[in-house]
Amino acid sequence: MPAKAGQSGKGSGGAGIRSGGVAGSSSGASRETITNPASSASIPKNSTFLFRIEPLRPNFDVQQRQTNKHGFWDPPTNRAAYKSGPGSLYQWSDGRAQRVPENDGVQRQMLQPFGAVSVFTQRPSTDHLLAVNFDVRETAVSTQGGWRPLSFRRRSMASKNHYLTYIDPNGTSYNMPAPDTGHWIPQLLPPCYNPGAQSDAHGRLVAPTTVNGGLIGRLPLLIALAGFSAPESKMSAVIEQCIRPNTWRRHSLVSGRDYEHRGMVVTVYLDPANPRRSTSDFLTKLENGDYGPFYGR
Repeated sequence: MPAKAGQSGKGSGGAGIRSGGVAGSSSGASRETITNPASSASIPKNSTFLFRIEPLRPNFDVQQRQTNKHGFWDPPTNRAAYKSGPGSLYQWSDGRAQRVPENDGVQRQMLQPFGAVSVFTQRPSTDHLLAVNFDVRETAVSTQGGWRPLSFRRRSMASKNHYLTYIDPNGTSYNMPAPDTGHWIPQLLPPCYNPGAQSDAHGRLVAPTTVNGGLIGRLPLLIALAGFSAPESKMSAVIEQCIRPNTWRRHSLVSGRDYEHRGMVVTVYLDPANPRRSTSDFLTKLENGDYGPFYGR
């Protein structure tokens, strides 16, 4: 576990996932029909994909620690300058994620990748996240224009004054297109991306005139946000218990974004056991919000 900014290397291993924030497990949970609130589209039943999360650390013996023109720490750009830990494979099924057992046969298969992202915190310099749309252990960041801050673009919805926010390292704005009050925001995105949000006298966010219907975008990046929402030791539990159909189920853990030099690679794969429902076309529609938000209200 990397050291938390301003603290020792200890994480919050004693923190629990409390009832009221998150309760229970996804095992055996019923599968509901998932309806896009802005249209009649719904996620096809029995839709699945696989994803793997692998932790990353910079290897300063290969490439020295570097800062950008703002004085903020930047992750390495040399593809050999990373240390990666053992990853975990998960299956997303109808809006919920579950870890794939180590003895499952799919662990030994050659999986067909749909896409990957690499993401790092910039702690202790800033609370921004940096990302690229590939596995940095396979492609040198230095040959692809460098690390990019998270960015956003708007996708209109059917109802007036509502839209979905598409997140991508190659978006058009470094802030969300409009302030938002969604319950998913504080755990999944640092406050720097929602700068226009207004609070009332009691500290509650005030709903803006234009309503953000939720977050869509690159699937590996959406999953990485969930992974960064908690310390690494609690990440698997959060992935399984907090990713829900079209929404995010809040937990009671401290943020995992506050740890120095923490990074991860998330790779999304087609599910070889479900070739009819796990297709590139389906995953592209899921990214584009055709079935509603990935994380919404």
